[in-house]
Amino acid sequence: DLQVTTWVDLELTIFDGLGRVVHTSKADEVKGHFREEFDLSRQAAGIYFLRIDGEGKTITRKIVKE
Repeated sequence: DLQVTTWVDLELTIFDGLGRVVHTSKADEVKGHFREEFDLSRQAAGIYFLRIDGEGKTITRKIVKE
């Protein structure tokens, strides 16, 4: 979940533990509460990283798939 206070375009990228891109998506004109679900069912168990880019800022979060 992400709270956005101004209108912003977001780019979401998921990387595996080796830095390979496994998913990308965009969300245009987001404001307020933002939530997106990702299907990692075809990916191996391990650690992944979600990078959210928008409004000149970057947020990175760790995802653990068991």
